[in-house]
Amino acid sequence: MKSTVSLICLLMLTACGTAPMSLLEGEPYHRTHLNRYPVNIVAVNGKFSTQHPRQVYAGVSTIIVEAAPVGGMRVAKQQALAFKAQPCTRYYLAAERETSLSQDWKLVVDHTEPVGGCNPDEEIEKSKREGIPLADIVKSKSATK
Repeated sequence: MKSTVSLICLLMLTACGTAPMSLLEGEPYHRTHLNRYPVNIVAVNGKFSTQHPRQVYAGVSTIIVEAAPVGGMRVAKQQALAFKAQPCTRYYLAAERETSLSQDWKLVVDHTEPVGGCNPDEEIEKSKREGIPLADIVKSKSATK
């Protein structure tokens, strides 16, 4: 039994070391904006998942997000967008509507915060190995020296 638990712990630690550390949350961080609503992150780079928060590699990714329909509508409206994530950053995404009755919305980044225990240089290397376009991702100070 101990060997099984040890193996599971080892696999979990190994997975954490290779998983991307930029995160997408579908909930607004600030609750004071009247016309900002949660979004569902449907897919990242064509990979569908119900994982919360969604892990993404640093660089440019294609994301599909949807916002719940407003009163009187039945179908959620989805958008496919290019999203540039900085390494070691958590993004709180939201749908912003002009009014509470508007079906149209735009994706906004409500808040960002750093992910603790994350090394930006390693995250950039992970993105390069995965072939994620980095665009103009800012490298950390240690990488530029």
